[in-house]
Amino acid sequence: MPSMLGIVLIALAAIIGLGFGVFSIAKGVANSGVTGVQENLDVVNSSAFTDYDQKIVTGTQVVSAIQGFEGKNVSVLIATSAMKNASVENKVSDGAGVGQAYSTKGSKVPGVYALSSKDSTSGYSMSTSGDTDLDGSKNTAFINYNALLMGTVAGGGEGGTGKGDYVENGGSIYFDNNCFRTTKGFETDSGKVLFNNITGNLSKSGMMEYVSTSARFQSFLIKDDSGTIMGVAFEQINSGK
Repeated sequence: MPSMLGIVLIALAAIIGLGFGVFSIAKGVANSGVTGVQENLDVVNSSAFTDYDQKIVTGTQVVSAIQGFEGKNVSVLIATSAMKNASVENKVSDGAGVGQAYSTKGSKVPGVYALSSKDSTSGYSMSTSGDTDLDGSKNTAFINYNALLMGTVAGGGEGGTGKGDYVENGGSIYFDNNCFRTTKGFETDSGKVLFNNITGNLSKSGMMEYVSTSARFQSFLIKDDSGTIMGVAFEQINSGK
C-alpha cells in the first residue's frame, strides 16, 4: 500500500511539472506574440508619416492627413497661399470667414509661428530648388489643427488652465535638419491634450483656410528635440513656382 501511494504521488508530481512546463511555454509564446504585435503597430505608426516627410503633396493628401490623424496626438499645421505671406492677425481682421468659424475662441485661430533656427528670433521662409521654390520674402505662419502645440491657447502652457481663447502666432517651431522642431510639446488641460477640430473652412472656396484638392504643398515632419514625431506641417507652393 505505501509503495502504491508513492507511485501515485510521483505520477501526480510529474503531471503538475508537465503542466507548469506547458504553461511556461504558452506564456512565452503569448509574450512573443504581444511583442510582435506591438512592433508591427510601431511600424504602422511610423509609416503613417512617411508620405509627409519632405514630400510635395496635393491638397487631397493634406485633407486626408487631417482626417487620418483626427483625435490622435498629432499636430497638423497648414499654411495656405491665402495666409502664408501675411500675418495671421491681418487675415483674420480682413474676414475670410475665420472670425465666424472661431467665434467661440475669441475669433482667433491657433497660430504657430515658424522660426529660421532654434536660437533665432527671425522668421522662417522656405526656399528650395526648382519648381518647389516658395516665396522667401515673407515669414511663414501656420494654423494649428488637431493636437495643439503649446502656446496656441491663452492661459495654457505649463501650469495654465488650457481653457482660454486661441492665440495667433502664440506657438512656435523652428527649422532644423530637414524638419521642423518644437521644444514645448502639446497644450494640455488636466493631463489631456487639447485639440482644434474646427476644420469646416478647409473645404469652403474663398476662405483663408481653403485647401484646393489640386493645390500643391511642401510637407515636413514636426519633431521634438529627442526626435519623436509630434506632427506634420504643410506649406502651400505658390502658383507658377
